[in-house]
Amino acid sequence: MAFGLKILAKNGTTVRLDTTSVTETIVDSFTVPEGTAANITKTYADVASDMVLSVAILQITNVVTTEKQLIPTVTINQSAKTVTVTGSSSTATSQQGITINILSTECRIIVLGK
Repeated sequence: MAFGLKILAKNGTTVRLDTTSVTETIVDSFTVPEGTAANITKTYADVASDMVLSVAILQITNVVTTEKQLIPTVTINQSAKTVTVTGSSSTATSQQGITINILSTECRIIVLGK
């Protein structure tokens, strides 16, 4: 029996992370504040050239009914060894005329490598 963590993609079949057979190394972790609209780019030039980067995203903020919260978008450039996090911060008006804040949720980004 193998022990570990297996994370699947949205389609439910593609494995995104599997620590039952290959151990991932934590390269970095950082927090993205709630409502961050700017890009946050981290470069990992000191990792091995054949290391494949991936991320795990942990949502920190509790979602409240007066806001719509989105998970920031994460882009990984394997050749440049960069991770870019793009958040959002805007407003929308509901059908009832209520202004709703649309914010990136506060998240902890864990950068993994194998």
